[in-house]
Amino acid sequence: MKILQINKYFEPDKGGIESVSKMIDLHLDQSKFKITNLCFGKENKAYEEKPRIKRFSSKKIFSQPLSIKYLFYIFRNLNKFDYVILHLPNILGMLPMLLLKKKFAIYWHADIVQTNEFLRKLFFPIEKLVISKADKVIFATEGHIRGSLHNFKNVRKMILPYTINNEKRANKTYAQKRDKKTDIINVIFIGRLVEYKGIKFLLDAFPEQGFRLDIIGSGELEDEVNIKIQSRKNIYLHKNINDEDLEGFFLKSDLLVLPSINKKEMFGIVQIEAFARGIPVISSKIENSGVPIVNSNKNTGFLVKPKCVSDLKNKLLDFKNNQHYFKKEIIRSEYDKKYSNNTFKKNISDIINV
Repeated sequence: MKILQINKYFEPDKGGIESVSKMIDLHLDQSKFKITNLCFGKENKAYEEKPRIKRFSSKKIFSQPLSIKYLFYIFRNLNKFDYVILHLPNILGMLPMLLLKKKFAIYWHADIVQTNEFLRKLFFPIEKLVISKADKVIFATEGHIRGSLHNFKNVRKMILPYTINNEKRANKTYAQKRDKKTDIINVIFIGRLVEYKGIKFLLDAFPEQGFRLDIIGSGELEDEVNIKIQSRKNIYLHKNINDEDLEGFFLKSDLLVLPSINKKEMFGIVQIEAFARGIPVISSKIENSGVPIVNSNKNTGFLVKPKCVSDLKNKLLDFKNNQHYFKKEIIRSEYDKKYSNNTFKKNISDIINV
């Protein structure tokens, strides 16, 4: 079966949706499925074609990538494929689906409204029509369904939780970690330094003593973060960390914090990155999001109120006093049951064949 996967971006570009696209590419049985990945490239980047990746130079308007060649490729080649997987939101990618008569699946990651209000109003009716034409709509969690402005009542819905692309490295780190009570709690934050990630609330809540925080990431709030941590002796910012060094941070960490503040964070793949290594998580209880579904309160970690500095600080202190409660084997078992590569591989194959 020949499959076309329509993405915004693909590796080496980083991001949650990009990671999911790569997961599908890796875990579909190559003896049964021949997959082509269509994606945008960076502005002024030359057209690139590889056996399984077709990348088109693009420009951004209202934060959305645009490429005429990308659009023309879809129109010209749709009928050459047996099945299409469309990742949304992707305004340009969904337009050809209006004319497609073959079966296709939508992998629903978020509403356009979570990116741009103007674009939502403009394209909401088209998005609604594309949804009605889909053979099935795939969601990572039930929270993605509840959190959407769309009504998916009359479409076939399927749940396919994400997995991670570096399970072998995670396995090695998990095997090396030991449950132990430490005087200093090593905390990590991994993500872009942007408003919705809630990094400012974490900095305000982070205790002065008994904890160390390693912030791994970069972004538009980088200067503000640097100013805030200048007077702190237990908070450190790290940029341009490679995979090997990142694994070192996972190895020494006792806790990961994901303090995101709204539905722009619909899953938080970094949570299952932590689970795979036996690391508990403190994350925000974002209403109608998948984040609190992934992190089971008092089982794999703690949930906190979004934007609530006092609640986050109290949960950090609670963890320090009760760290022995969170066993790495219990946390890893949550990953193995729901998010492992084997689980994802079986589920994606079943979904395509339904």
